[in-house]
Amino acid sequence: DPAQPAPLPRLGAKLSVDAKLSHMLRRLSRACVDGDDVWRHSPHAALPQLAPALVSLTETLARSDGRPARRAMRRAPLRVLREHWAAIGPPPRSDGSIGRLLAALGFESSRNGGGNIGAVMERLGLDGDARGGDEDVGLALEFLAYLCVRLGGEALGDFASAAQSSAGKRTGFGVGAAGHMWGHVDAHIGVVAEKFDALAHVKATGDDSWQQRVGMCSLIVAFHAAKAPGNANPGDVLTKTGALRALCVAFTAPDNAAAPHSEALRRAVLLVAAAAPEAVEFVVAVPGVRSEVESRDEFRGTEGSLAAHGAMWELLLPAPGTSREDAERSCATRLAPLLDPRRGGVGGGGSSNALGFLRAAQTAARGATPLWRRGGAIDGVLRDALTHLAATVSAGGGGGG
Repeated sequence: DPAQPAPLPRLGAKLSVDAKLSHMLRRLSRACVDGDDVWRHSPHAALPQLAPALVSLTETLARSDGRPARRAMRRAPLRVLREHWAAIGPPPRSDGSIGRLLAALGFESSRNGGGNIGAVMERLGLDGDARGGDEDVGLALEFLAYLCVRLGGEALGDFASAAQSSAGKRTGFGVGAAGHMWGHVDAHIGVVAEKFDALAHVKATGDDSWQQRVGMCSLIVAFHAAKAPGNANPGDVLTKTGALRALCVAFTAPDNAAAPHSEALRRAVLLVAAAAPEAVEFVVAVPGVRSEVESRDEFRGTEGSLAAHGAMWELLLPAPGTSREDAERSCATRLAPLLDPRRGGVGGGGSSNALGFLRAAQTAARGATPLWRRGGAIDGVLRDALTHLAATVSAGGGGGG
């Protein structure tokens, strides 16, 4: 009957399956699979536990090169896994899950063919032209950076992120969640450095995607430096892999060092310098780094929006010929008003942010030589700040009834 509407076209079998799978995965979230029992116990003896099943699902979806709609679904299980591991801590390196996920995204070095990762990808039958593309690199960096911030936020000067994850509490390297995460980051730091170096030399400072990826690389590098175990040499690794060079190149990109979007980059350069004093020699040799922190108003004095950074650079990058005691005094003089709770701090951050940043630098400098001397000028400023803070809290509590 010509008056009847034409029937809707029937989906092919593949498209129908993909549509149903997409409908289901769009509703997948960690809230749907919350609870230890869901993750620890398989619903059937013949089925894998949930985490290995989601890892395998990610690999399968990433393998769907000829079906872009299906391949796009790899984001869903990847997101659930990262949120789960951020809450309870990642598996140890020996488990292989994180390595498999990054391999599925083609997160490998282009300099040496990917090594073991390339072999894994070949075994999975993934097309090198599809995997490891720009979108996959972004997913891999986001995955690593997310876990670094959630599990190591306190070491990066970000107490809020650390407080959201009980797994972030370190109980000793090799035992705590951050220790396990450091092992994963260390295994892939060469690839991160390679991607970071390529990004940094583009210097597309006005591009949002460039800013975000530089920020993610910076967070990963900062985590590697700040959370390295005592027997590691992060300065040597970050120098040899090119990560430190990439940090400096991005830092000296036009108008980037003081830009609002560059906080992760600024902290990374500082924490690497604090964690590995030998890295300071490299930083000093890079044209433009010293001039950025010495000449820009944002870093100078106690009124600039980045005054806390500027104060720390007085300690880590002192003027030639400055003694250690004089460098500490210069840093302490600039820190004192920033740590005064009565003043409120600069840039809306307050004294708590300055204290968190100072503690992050001190934690990163965990070697035999402390970042500042016990009983020196900086200790005095910290003691005064805590005294003022205690007095402020006491005065506030005295008005209760």
